[in-house]
Parts: sequence; C-alpha cells; structure tokens
Amino acid sequence: MRRTMLVSLLAASLLVFSCTPSSPSQEPSTEDLDEFLRLQEQIIEAEELDQDILQQNIDLGREHEQISEQVLELSEELGNQTRQKLSPPSHPSEESKEVEHPSPKDWVSEDQIQIQQSRVVLDVKGVEKYYIFDTNSMDPLLDEGATILTAKPQDETDITVGDILVYQHEMLNVVHRVAKIGQDEQGMYYITKGDNNLFEDDVIIRFDNISAVVIGILY
Repeated sequence: MRRTMLVSLLAASLLVFSCTPSSPSQEPSTEDLDEFLRLQEQIIEAEELDQDILQQNIDLGREHEQISEQVLELSEELGNQTRQKLSPPSHPSEESKEVEHPSPKDWVSEDQIQIQQSRVVLDVKGVEKYYIFDTNSMDPLLDEGATILTAKPQDETDITVGDILVYQHEMLNVVHRVAKIGQDEQGMYYITKGDNNLFEDDVIIRFDNISAVVIGILY
C-alpha cells in the first residue's frame, strides 16, 4: 500500500515537473532534464518492486494452500488411525477367514478324473479313504463326518509345503498340513501343523512315518 502511494506521488511529481519548466520563458535546463530522468527511473524501479512484491504474495498464497491441504490430509489420516484403534476387534471367525494356508500341489491331473452319469472315477493307483473324527485341529477344512481320499507318495521329494499328510503318531493317524521341510543328518524331515492350531506339531515326521497324502475331500 505504501509503495503504491509512493509510485503515485512520484508519478504526480513527474507530471508537475514536466509541465513546469524552470522559467516560463526558457527551455528546461540540463539540471531539469536530469531531475526528470531521475524521477522517471524511480517510478520504473518502484513499479518493478511492486510487481515483485505482488508475485511474492501470489507464491506465498499458493504455498499456504498447499500447506493447508497437507494439514487436512494428515488430520484425516490421524482420524482414521484413531478410529481403527478405538474400533472393537474383529470376530474370531472373521479373523480366521483372513488366514491363508499354503496350498497342496496337484496330486490328481484332470485326465485322471472321469465324471460319468452315475459315478466319478479316479484313475489313481492305491487310493484309500479315511474318516475324520471330531478333533477340530483342521477346522474348517476337515471336520467330523468328512471323508478324505489318499494316495501313497513314492518318494520323499514328492511332498511339498502345503500338502496334507496322514502319519502315525502314538498309535494314532494324524491328518495335518506340512508347514516346513528340513534336512538333518538323518535325512529329510517334515514339520506339520493343524490349520486350526496356534502352534506347529512338536514332532519331526520322517518319510517312513507317512501313511499317505490327501488327494481329495468328500463332505
């Protein structure tokens, strides 16, 4: 505001100066022309300074808008985080749906399955069936009443993480999923875990302990 007034005053002075020669009967002197040019340069400098200040104000306004947008985004993010912390925990059944277990490999190819009008034929040698009892360790995949179809693996390298094994432990058949595969001085071993159990089984499974691998489930 002050600089605008200064420019106006300088312009007015220049106008008066240009209309008022040093003497009514004489041409403007050199000193008058120098003063005229000096005032004119001051006006130009003042106008340029006003333009610079105006541009700075525009830039500051844009920076202020950007900062306001960033503050708003941070406030929304903090609000969402606070709501998540204060929200009640998910139902256990919903959490269990989010757990992804490793999948078994394909033990039966499509050309080994024949679907007929009154039967389904699996072209797999040595298939056996087991009934599942109510232990809940493999819920919800396997539960009481389900029937599993199994086949005997030919080699210890046939088994991969995610396969569901049937193995002997303390005179019982256990049906659990392979969680880890390792190697020690005795050879390859497998660590299993029930899908519904919190911890892995505290037993090392050798290939000789494995009765079969699950290749199908009937409900």
